[in-house]
Amino acid sequence: TRTWYFGDGLTDTTENPAHTYAASGFYTVRLIAVNGNCADTIERQIHVIDEKGKIKAPGTAFCRGALTDFDIAGVNHDNIVNTIWDFGDGQTATVGGTAASHTYNANGVYMVSATMTDINGCPYYYQMPDSVHVYGPDARFNALGACLGSPVTFNDVSENDGIHPIVKWTWDYGDKIIQDFTAPPFLHTYSDTGYYSVKLTTTDNFGCTDSVKRGNYLLISKPYAGFVLSDSVICPGAEITLLDTSVGRNLQYAWDFGEGSQSTEQSPSFQYMKTGVYHPELHITDVNGCMDSTSRKLVVGNPDAKFTMSDSSSTCPPLQVNFANKSVNYKSFVWDFGDGSTSTLLSPSHLYTYPGIYPVSLILTGVGGCTDTLVKNVTIAGPTGVMRYDSLPYCFPSETQFLADTKGAVVFTWDFGDGNTI
Repeated sequence: TRTWYFGDGLTDTTENPAHTYAASGFYTVRLIAVNGNCADTIERQIHVIDEKGKIKAPGTAFCRGALTDFDIAGVNHDNIVNTIWDFGDGQTATVGGTAASHTYNANGVYMVSATMTDINGCPYYYQMPDSVHVYGPDARFNALGACLGSPVTFNDVSENDGIHPIVKWTWDYGDKIIQDFTAPPFLHTYSDTGYYSVKLTTTDNFGCTDSVKRGNYLLISKPYAGFVLSDSVICPGAEITLLDTSVGRNLQYAWDFGEGSQSTEQSPSFQYMKTGVYHPELHITDVNGCMDSTSRKLVVGNPDAKFTMSDSSSTCPPLQVNFANKSVNYKSFVWDFGDGSTSTLLSPSHLYTYPGIYPVSLILTGVGGCTDTLVKNVTIAGPTGVMRYDSLPYCFPSETQFLADTKGAVVFTWDFGDGNTI
């Protein structure tokens, strides 16, 4: 015979019995086997576990993005191997023991459940009696770039969770200035140009927050208009280039050449057909609509040669004459002194060593090839002449005949080169 003692006051005499314990605890199970006068006894201790826990949470309403702690209360944690959590948002977690933390990233209503396993391999399923509600605002904004010195309007397009209104807006403008507002409008003026990263943090009346940051989002600009002329004085009909040197982003160009013509090219070329003084203007507009303008002076005309001389006549050479160029509207010039000599100095000096009438010319050339020339005479009086003699070799001693062919000479002095003069 066999007799089973289950340790809870109940027995059984079948060979392989099944027994259900009514309470958890430690039980000593004894088996006594008898065969005639022979008997044997064996004992084993078993641990019956029946955990009656429930899910514990800090509440049923949480802010989106906040870390929330969950646990199983009312259980002997020494008896637990692990717990599989289902947070209801498609996310699960397996932890050793019972405690877990979770962050909800979307508003909504979620059912939280957990499957706990004890050291005997027995599973326990728990579900929160109430749903978890996740709240929080959705921060959004937009803004347009602006000109330096002009206020920027930040447009809040945030959404609340449908229950809790937004009560605070915190703006980080990216220029080390942070401001809190309780209502729009949201205006800010930047003190320097450049790209700025902007961050908005919204807070609702439940205490939930949300942030959005846009890197290098806002451009504050100030364009600078500038250009150079390929020449400042040109001939009528000559082509001139207006070279843009402006500074700005995505610039648009509007040229006014000062005689009724316009252009939208960046660096246009143009021909002025009439003489005059013009002031071509450049107007620029950048990506933010910020504008600037500048102008330059341009003379369109033919060269006008003018010069003065310190002396224009002398009774005899040598004569040094100082010339001063007083011309206008020219690109280059050259002096011709009338004796085969030239100069490109602005105001040269020239020495005349022989009597005569010398036509001094100042020749101007303008941009485009137009020219002008002014001629003035320098007159130097005094005797002139040539000496004639027979150049054949003579025997020593011999006599040579010299003849002087002169004009305006009164007194003659001969120097024969051998120390004799007359």
